[in-house]
Amino acid sequence: MLENRIIKILLFLAIANISYAQIINTVGGVGFAGYHTSDKSVNDNLSANFSLHLGLNYQHYITDFFSIDIGAQYALKGARFTEPIFDSSIGLYLHYIEFPLVARVHFNLFKKDIFLDGGLYRARGVIGHATAVVLSGVLSESIKFDGSESNLEEWDTGFTVGGGYKTGDHQIRFSFDISTSDSDPGIETFRNFVGKISYIRPLVNFKKKQSEGI
Repeated sequence: MLENRIIKILLFLAIANISYAQIINTVGGVGFAGYHTSDKSVNDNLSANFSLHLGLNYQHYITDFFSIDIGAQYALKGARFTEPIFDSSIGLYLHYIEFPLVARVHFNLFKKDIFLDGGLYRARGVIGHATAVVLSGVLSESIKFDGSESNLEEWDTGFTVGGGYKTGDHQIRFSFDISTSDSDPGIETFRNFVGKISYIRPLVNFKKKQSEGI
């Protein structure tokens, strides 16, 4: 598969340059999440929901202009479904542990430190729930990631593309993730997408220590 080949290439580059500078970053941010399905009637009633993510990544510089990020983070995904007949909406909240692998190109543009990146992610579903507000109150039903027909698949795989800028130790990244796997074992195809803004800051910066001669 294409995803497996990309992963092998990126990992090989990181391992082959293990003596170069490394950074461990904290990553956090917010955004919007949604679903695209093969059923147009369902798509017409779907809208985006709130998303957030929080975790760590290991940023390995191959050169001063090219780095690879390997991370682990909590990610909230989902969507909102509007039911026009009953004039109500259902919020779908899905909790994942996500493992992104991203290649990043760094360059200077108009005296600004800019970067563009792209890669893959693999996410393991942990728990989820669907919540609806009705006249009688709030209804909530749990969702499992066990691959059964009434629930969702355990794993989600997809691509991530993004870019941003760096000021000192502070990085801002804008990105979009799109799933390439079907998360619904049923008849319809469900693929999630996430648009997000991330704040990235070093927790341990070996690159800076090397440049200072430590």
